[in-house]
Amino acid sequence: MRILILGATGATGQEILRKALEQGYDVNILARSPEKLPQDLLSRVTVFKGELSDAVTMSASLDGVDAVISALGPGSNHPAGLPLAHGYTLLLELMKTKHVNRLIALSTPSFVDKANDRYAIMSNPASPTMKALILMIKTFARSAYNDILAYSNLIQQSDLQWTLYRVGLLNNTEESEQVRVGYVGDVGMFTSRKDIAKFCLEELQQSAWVHKMPLISSA
Repeated sequence: MRILILGATGATGQEILRKALEQGYDVNILARSPEKLPQDLLSRVTVFKGELSDAVTMSASLDGVDAVISALGPGSNHPAGLPLAHGYTLLLELMKTKHVNRLIALSTPSFVDKANDRYAIMSNPASPTMKALILMIKTFARSAYNDILAYSNLIQQSDLQWTLYRVGLLNNTEESEQVRVGYVGDVGMFTSRKDIAKFCLEELQQSAWVHKMPLISSA
């Protein structure tokens, strides 16, 4: 199976890439600066150098691909204008054209699952803290907040077999024996990047969370 990984040069993306290679997947990456990857990873992938706005390069990166895993998300000092949402709009169009139907993409607890998320303190003592964190992001990182909600909504409304994996506060702890997967109120608020990678590759194989928005946390 060949997969396209977006955001592969970032800290989380590198963990996903490493796990995919360990499991024997053929991997394409679309990256603005692929040279950021360690050589042991860069030498084992097919590189397409370009921006999310580059339709020609993105289209080429989808050739022969069976699924897309994305670790793309807004960073610090995220620009206004919804650049990620515009990039995902192009991606969704090209995936449809190329008949690539599976997308596993990073999202946020700020994109609330009204049917399943529970923020009351009686559900989980961490839930009000998560709610406060969302409010802080909305207040002090408005451009990032708006963009991730915009692209998450685009994916949710698409016809793809999508999974939006939501994460809490990221850290670099070791992989958990069993990743905690559920909704706000069910799991904690800290997420290891290695556990994200483990979840993404398991979900690619099992499709247990299609058309769902699980929150991933580390034990």
